[in-house]
Amino acid sequence: MKRYSSRFFFFILLILLCSCNYSIQPSIDNSPTTSSSSADSSLLPITLPSNAYILNFCDDDILFCQQTNDEDSMSQTLYHYRISTKKTTQLCEFSLPNMCGELSVLNKNTLYLLDGNNILMIDISSGASSILAQLDSKSCYSSIALSTNNLILHSILENSEGLTYLIEAIHLPDGARHTITRSHYKDGIGTAISCITTENDDIYTYEVIISPLSTKYQIVSYNVDGTCIAHYSLDMTDFIPETNTIAQDSVVSIQKRNNCYILSTINSRAKIFAQNSNILQSLSIPNALFCDFPGNYHTLPQDDSSFPYIYLTPNSNDLPIFCVNTNDLSISEIHISRLPSANSTTWYRSTKSSLLFQPTSSEEINDNDSPFFIFDAS
Repeated sequence: MKRYSSRFFFFILLILLCSCNYSIQPSIDNSPTTSSSSADSSLLPITLPSNAYILNFCDDDILFCQQTNDEDSMSQTLYHYRISTKKTTQLCEFSLPNMCGELSVLNKNTLYLLDGNNILMIDISSGASSILAQLDSKSCYSSIALSTNNLILHSILENSEGLTYLIEAIHLPDGARHTITRSHYKDGIGTAISCITTENDDIYTYEVIISPLSTKYQIVSYNVDGTCIAHYSLDMTDFIPETNTIAQDSVVSIQKRNNCYILSTINSRAKIFAQNSNILQSLSIPNALFCDFPGNYHTLPQDDSSFPYIYLTPNSNDLPIFCVNTNDLSISEIHISRLPSANSTTWYRSTKSSLLFQPTSSEEINDNDSPFFIFDAS
C-alpha cells in the first residue's frame, strides 16, 4: 500500500542519523513478571476480498481498499463492510499520496482520507464525499490523526531550505486550519518530527534533535491551539545507542494512552515509557519486544481511542501477543491455541479487544473465500 520513493528513504535516513555499529544487548533483568493466558481460538471469519487492504476497524465497521486497476498502483477503490449484516458497499475511488503514514481516520460515521493532494471527508453510510482540505504542494510525506474536534495533519515539506516538519490542526467540520508547531532540518542540523499521536485534545510529537556533536530525543505535548504543554527528554541509550554514523533502527510510530507511551521502530522493536510527574521513565518490558534485531513485534493501531489496552502482535505464529494495560502498566501474554494454518499472519488493527488479522497462506481456506478473521483477546 505504501509507495517507498527515494524521498521516503531520505526521510528514513534522516531519522537514522543518530547511531550505528552496535548490537542489541538485553538489559539485566529487564523482563517483568507477566501474566499469561491461552485463548481458545473461537475466531470470527470475515468475508472480504483476499487482496483487501484494511484502513480502519471500529466496532461494526471495516473500511478497506483495493487497487482499482493493474496498471496504476496508486489508484484505489474504497469500500465499507458492515460486520453485522455482512454487506459490502463501494464508496469512492481515490489516489494514494506519494508517501504517507496513517492514511485515514474514522470518527463515528465520517471517514477522513488522504486522496492525492487532498483530504476527503466521507459519510460511510451515504457515500457522500467532499474535500476538507488540501495538502501543501511541497509535501513529500503526510499522516493524519484525530483529536476531539480537529484533524491533525503531520507533513514533511521539501524545499531549497531543506526539510520542514509541519503539524497543523484542521477544525471539523469546517476545515479552518492553523499551525501547531514546525521544525526544520538541513545539512545535518535540526529537529526531525518523525511521528505524532493524539489523546483527547492534546497532540504528542516524537522528535529527534540532530547536531554535529550529539543526537537527543524528546516527546513534546501541545494543546490544539499550539501551546506547548511539556517537553519530555528520553533516554534511548539502551535502545538506539549514539555513535558517529547512521543508526540501524529508528522510531516510526508512537501511541499514547493514560500515562503510557509506546514507541515502535521500523525494525519491529518496541520501547515503553511511563509518565511519572514531569519525567518519562523507561518501563521494564519483556526482552522479546526489543532485544532481537530485527525484531518480531508490531504495535497494533487501536481504533477505539478510549480503550486502555494496546496490543503488540508478533511476526511469527509461534510467539504470543503482548497486551499492555495502560491503566496499571502491566503487560500480559496471550497465546492463541489454534490459528488457521498459515506461513505467517498479518495483524491489521484492533477495536477494543477485537483484533483483525489475515493468514498470508492457509490450507484450510478455499481460494475463493477470504482469509480474514477477528480474534477476541478479552
